[in-house]
Amino acid sequence: MYKLTHINTSVFSAKSFSNENPKNLIGTGPFKLIDQTNEKITLELNNNYFQGAPSVDRIEYTTITNPAAEYQKFLAGEIDYYHQSITKDGKKYENIINSDFPDIYYIAINCQYAPFNNEKIRQALNYAVNRENFTKFFNSVSISNTILPSNIQQSDSSKIVFPYIFNPQEARKILDENGYSSTYLGQEFTLVYPDSDPSFKSIAEKVQENLIDIGINLRLESKNAKELAVIYESSAQPAFLLTSFQYIPFPGSELYFLKSAFSTQNKGNYGNYGLFSSSIVDALLSSYNEITEKEKKTGAYIEIENTLLREAPWIFMMSRNKKIIRQNYLSGISIGQYGINLRKTFLINSGEPSPAEEKN
Repeated sequence: MYKLTHINTSVFSAKSFSNENPKNLIGTGPFKLIDQTNEKITLELNNNYFQGAPSVDRIEYTTITNPAAEYQKFLAGEIDYYHQSITKDGKKYENIINSDFPDIYYIAINCQYAPFNNEKIRQALNYAVNRENFTKFFNSVSISNTILPSNIQQSDSSKIVFPYIFNPQEARKILDENGYSSTYLGQEFTLVYPDSDPSFKSIAEKVQENLIDIGINLRLESKNAKELAVIYESSAQPAFLLTSFQYIPFPGSELYFLKSAFSTQNKGNYGNYGLFSSSIVDALLSSYNEITEKEKKTGAYIEIENTLLREAPWIFMMSRNKKIIRQNYLSGISIGQYGINLRKTFLINSGEPSPAEEKN
């Protein structure tokens, strides 16, 4: 029911859909699919759209897999906006559009997989990872010192204690004290990451480098969306799963997210990918929603975050707000909850021939 009622889920005619001829697809959006190849998707406006026809007649989504090439095409005026995510040239741009919905990156640790069923070992992993490395791959990065970004919390984040400053010596000490070196040294573990964005691979390689430095051998495996879905739905999770999600604030969203990610009842496909289970956390989450007094609710949230940080079901990493840079002649483009919104986009100079294009 959750998937059927999700805002990204659409109803379309089964008879109209064919993998061999995607142009037969009938939808209900502001644009109509005209053509689709491996290199480009072409859309034209839908005059019958219930919220009114879009301002742009035609959109071409061009596939560009190399971020550096995308940037060069933007500078050459060949594309109308650029995803400012990886390339960092130090230049200042006036036409930057920001998202209000941060992406939170983390590694779910399989908490039922020895030796990671020991919270001390999980704490050692967090000491071992140098989060400052992640600023090399993204703009607008905030290194995690809380589970939810401090600027969107309903609490005083200064009272949340984040203990994991990069300290490989402390990580090795904890591993030795908890028998890792005598029992698991030489064993290889797997970190799975999505193949949808080259930055995931870069992040995974940095984490692999950090963990090898403290004696944890890590094998990296990339998976496509279909393969990841199988992993999410199975009980045979890998030792580590690198992933991200977009946090969308709404009243009560902090509880919705924390329950999805950490409650025992949501283990596996429902969001708790590390199969984490804690009676203490379950009790805190259960009682949180019953608290109505603001000050007590703030205190309860702080207790939940501090408890989760101590139990370390994740390798806590970073949050990032998406940005795009538009050309001077393009206006009305925005970043919404579910991606870039082009419905109200228009060309300031009507003589400008470029269509709106996006890396797919």
